[in-house]
Amino acid sequence: MRIPRILALVLAGGRGSRLESLTQDQPKPTLPIGGTYTLIDIALSNLAHSHIRDVWMVEQFQPHKLNLYIDNGRPWDLDRTHGGLVVTPPFEGGEGRGSRRAMRTPWPASSTR
Repeated sequence: MRIPRILALVLAGGRGSRLESLTQDQPKPTLPIGGTYTLIDIALSNLAHSHIRDVWMVEQFQPHKLNLYIDNGRPWDLDRTHGGLVVTPPFEGGEGRGSRRAMRTPWPASSTR
């Protein structure tokens, strides 16, 4: 059976204002769960195990720290030349506007690797 081509959009850009004491120095997606994995580990692992290979990540708050952690998708075998993990550039603007811009971006996007 052929697996259809699916695009997953991961919204990993929140500041985590309700978790302010935990997210002052690190982005919310990198917070540990149960001491072993992080929020972003769970999302990307589930996508990889579901054979969804086209993943876009919308990030906003502390994007450099998040980019260092995700390592271009390598820990989840999403570091591919075609498809794989595409990180959209951060958007500086009003709350929620970065997500709306990502939804308007044509797919498939050209990767800047």
